[in-house]
Amino acid sequence: MKKVTGLLIAIILLIGMFGYSSLSFADESGTIGTVNYTYDSSTKELHFSAGQLPNNLDSDWDHGFREEVEKVVFDGNVTTSGSTECLFNYYKNLETIENLDKLDTSNVTNMEGMFCLCRSLTTLDVSSFDTSNVISMQAMFDRCSSLRTLDLTSFDTSNTISMFDMFDDCSSLTSLDISSFDTSNTNNMYFMFARCKSLHSLTLGPETNRLNDADIPDLNKMTDFDPSQYTGKWQNVGTGTVVFPNGDQVLSSYGLTHYYDGTHPDTYVWQPIVKQGWNKFGDKWYYCKSEGNMVTGWLELGDSWYYFKSSGEMVTGWLELGDSWFYLEISGEMVTGWEKIGGVWYHFNGAGYMATRWKEIGGDWYYFDSSGAMAADRVVYKGANMYYVDASGKMTPNKWRKNSTGWWYEHGNGDYPKNRVLMIDGYFYYFKHDGYMATGWIQISGYWYYANSSGHYVKGWQKVNGYWYYLDEVSYNMINDTFKEINGITYYFETSGEMAIGWRQINYDWYYFKSSGEMVTGWQEIDGSWFEFSSDGSLIEW
Repeated sequence: MKKVTGLLIAIILLIGMFGYSSLSFADESGTIGTVNYTYDSSTKELHFSAGQLPNNLDSDWDHGFREEVEKVVFDGNVTTSGSTECLFNYYKNLETIENLDKLDTSNVTNMEGMFCLCRSLTTLDVSSFDTSNVISMQAMFDRCSSLRTLDLTSFDTSNTISMFDMFDDCSSLTSLDISSFDTSNTNNMYFMFARCKSLHSLTLGPETNRLNDADIPDLNKMTDFDPSQYTGKWQNVGTGTVVFPNGDQVLSSYGLTHYYDGTHPDTYVWQPIVKQGWNKFGDKWYYCKSEGNMVTGWLELGDSWYYFKSSGEMVTGWLELGDSWFYLEISGEMVTGWEKIGGVWYHFNGAGYMATRWKEIGGDWYYFDSSGAMAADRVVYKGANMYYVDASGKMTPNKWRKNSTGWWYEHGNGDYPKNRVLMIDGYFYYFKHDGYMATGWIQISGYWYYANSSGHYVKGWQKVNGYWYYLDEVSYNMINDTFKEINGITYYFETSGEMAIGWRQINYDWYYFKSSGEMVTGWQEIDGSWFEFSSDGSLIEW
């Protein structure tokens, strides 16, 4: 008994030391309404089948695994009754919801706390939701503190009465578009934007005419507010941009929530302190030629060039324009000349264009691949010729060398080709296994070629040791064991490649070829006798 008691005490102590949160949940399945659900503890996925959710969910239906779920998947179409209250409440590790558009919310009147405390969600698209009957959205996204993207553009809130705490502590949201919101029937917006400490941009519509007590934080309490960059007021964009707004509505956070009446629907952003010259907002740089006149595209300042996006933001790093690449330093200055980036050398001409392929620089040749990276310590082709570039990237000249054995071709690194065909200055050469240039007949992969005394592959008619041969004009290989028409005249080449002359029996038929190699047809007198040949050259025997 003492041993059992001791074991129980040890287990209790372990649980106390490590806490319930460190224990692994088990697999679980069940039914809510007519929807079957399964939870897989190994993948941390919760799956819903097709069916209908009950009007009021049991608050403990998912108690055994809600804190562990990382992914929710709707495998079938799920309809809802009157409520989705707390459907994913306290799913603190939930990162992804897949097929959320399969959730039919057209009958829902209560969405209170639906995603409350989903602290790991970074993006959420609920644009498929039908919210036309929803009365309460209280705390719907409360404490979704990692949420950076939230799509509410289709929300119909014309029947919504409460938005209390709706976005409270969505502290990572930088922009929010609620221009579709109709708040004419909403009477409770307390703390709607409380603790939204990163909110830089808020888009409001004509029916979003009541934001009383929505509690947008004062800008000077925002996470990255800098009084040297911003006035502390909200300003509508107007015909400007979110970086350089020029609207005529300038309001404090209190003013925006208490005096916005829908007559100036627009995107409201932090009003910047704009001055002529350089301006920094957040960690981005902009340039204005005059107050509010933001520069885009290329700008030359002193001896340096800078590039600004259509938003006005200064570009750093790689820039692609059309088919050309440029590189801009962390300071924004466009690079010219040599630049080592990520351990690789690149070259940019005087206009900033990145070099590719062969370029002559300072009297030396260099090769840059399609990414712009300079080749080093390797062999590279230039046209049909092959060259060696040394460790500094410079092309070193190839050269012919000769000794008592013969000729070879040396690359700049001292290496030389072996067992291969190489084109050099427009001519093909073959280099044997020892690297020496071959002359005469050469057999490669069953085909014969002929190289003259200079080592050049030859083509067309060639007389070798008193016999005529023909080498293909394109492939350079010797023609053999076949008829061939050349300039309108038919010839036959033996298995050895020699041009046939005189009588020849070919495939059981007899043919006659003149001393020039020309195949005869029709009536011919040969050695005092007359013979008739068909149009294909074969002898007609009587």
